[in-house]
Amino acid sequence: MTDKYRFKCKNCSRQCALKVKVEEGEIVKVRGNLCKKGEKYAQKKLKKKGKIKK
Repeated sequence: MTDKYRFKCKNCSRQCALKVKVEEGEIVKVRGNLCKKGEKYAQKKLKKKGKIKK
């Protein structure tokens, strides 16, 4: 099952519009981030919401 999420990264002043694809409880792809902080933010946010396993 594939789930897609969209939200704004709040790790820096750019506030990138992230698009995250999750399959079987794991992040498969993060798009829209202009720096590495965006990917880490996506992992943290989705883990906190219980959407991913790791």
